[in-house]
This record gives sequence, structure tokens and C-alpha cells, in this order.
Amino acid sequence: MAVKSEGKWYRTLLGGLLGLLMGLIPSALSVLLFGRLYYFCYIFIPIIICLFIRLFRGNRGRLSLLFAGILSLIGIYFTGFFIMAANLVSAYELPNHEVFRLTFLMMKEFSAYGSEALKTLAGDVFKVIFILAYLAVGLLFSREFILKCEKPAGKASGLSGRSKKEVGESEDGEYEYVYEDELLPDDEVIDRR
Repeated sequence: MAVKSEGKWYRTLLGGLLGLLMGLIPSALSVLLFGRLYYFCYIFIPIIICLFIRLFRGNRGRLSLLFAGILSLIGIYFTGFFIMAANLVSAYELPNHEVFRLTFLMMKEFSAYGSEALKTLAGDVFKVIFILAYLAVGLLFSREFILKCEKPAGKASGLSGRSKKEVGESEDGEYEYVYEDELLPDDEVIDRR
């Protein structure tokens, strides 16, 4: 008997973490190329996380969407460290590649720089509103087009509360004979005369 490996949580975790790393690339490029962070880049973090969850054949339910949201918030917090490092590089006229080293050094000294990274991101109410709005748009896009959250069994097939037996399809995918007056407009009719 073959076991279906799709939907395992270790695949969801691995895909989410790798997606988090790849999702930080647009924000990092924005800071490196333009010298500032454009909040529009935050849309890509949850989208890329959900894309990697799907590519790794992880669980595509609502808990995965919640996991992607939590990872997105962590990724946004990491960009605070990156912005602080980019400000130091520009202030002291260091080479651009020092941004990555300074980011990791600040993350290592989390107790000293953690609150400063949060102040960098959430220093203004409007910044927080923009960040959360872009994050919500990214999560909604991911839910609709990438993950397609599982719906309850009665509503997922579009049968409006009728069971599969009433329509004519059995559990194993075979067809069942029904009278002509019981046919629905989207039923498949097979003529076996």
C-alpha cells in the first residue's frame, strides 16, 4: 500500500522556512539598491512562503496560512535589523557587503538590538498600518491563488448540501444510475445502449 506523502508537517515547516529566506530577498534588494525599504516588498514575503509550502507539498490548510502569517511577521522583524545595518553602512561609508555581516552580528546580540529593530519598524502608527495592510494583502493573495484552503466536504464540491450518493457519484468514483428527472445541469450522461 502506498502512503500519500503530501501534507506532512515537516514539509510545511521546511517549505515555510526556505520561503522565509527567499521572501526576504525583495526587501533586501530594495534597501541595497535604493537605500530605503519600500513597504510594497512586504507583500512578497507571505506569497513566497506559501509558494514554497506548496512546492514542498506541505499541508495547504488554514493552519499553514496561519504559519505563513507568523513567519511573515518574523521576516518583517528581520528586515528591521537589515535596515539598521544598512543605515550604519551608509553613515560610516562601509562597503555594501558589510550589510549582511552587520545584520547577523546584530541578530546575534538580540538583547541589545532587538528593541531598536522594533522601533525602526514600528516607530510610527502609519508604518504599522502600512506593514499590516501589505501583509494582509499578501496573505489573502496566497490563500486564494496559492494554497486554496480546504473547505468542508459538503461545500467543496459545490453540491449545495446534497451528498454524492444523491447526485449519482459513489465514494470510489464510479457512476450510479439515476432517473432523468433527477439529473442536474452539470451531470455527465453516459449513453450505454
